[in-house]
Amino acid sequence: MSHAFVLFLDFDGVLHPRTSGTCRHLGPLEAVLRRAPHVQVVVSSTWKHQNSLQDLRGWFSADIQERVVDVTPDLAQGKGSRQQEIQAWLKRHPTSRWLALDDEPGLFEPNCPWLYLTQTATGLTAADLLALEALFQRA
Repeated sequence: MSHAFVLFLDFDGVLHPRTSGTCRHLGPLEAVLRRAPHVQVVVSSTWKHQNSLQDLRGWFSADIQERVVDVTPDLAQGKGSRQQEIQAWLKRHPTSRWLALDDEPGLFEPNCPWLYLTQTATGLTAADLLALEALFQRA
């Protein structure tokens, strides 16, 4: 894992607008991931509370499922909590190459340099996908 680039992935507000549950932006994200085979996915979404890792993998296409490698641990809720969960995961799986893809800035420390924010109302946009692809290619 140390040579991989880890994408910490939220679902609501990223893979679909708000909490629609449609994952309608998953296909376009997978297309970007196919062009960046060094990127592994760790689910940081609250969906991990109701779904096993195997169930979460099932939302992804067969060729991407094996790259969904884990979920972040459950820690206290509140300000900065998602970043704390990510940092706890990184202590067990050290890598300096990671990015959090999320729509809730309050779950991270202010100005977190490893956070890519989407707009809750839209989720991933074409511009976001282009920016992510550029980030993955530089990594």
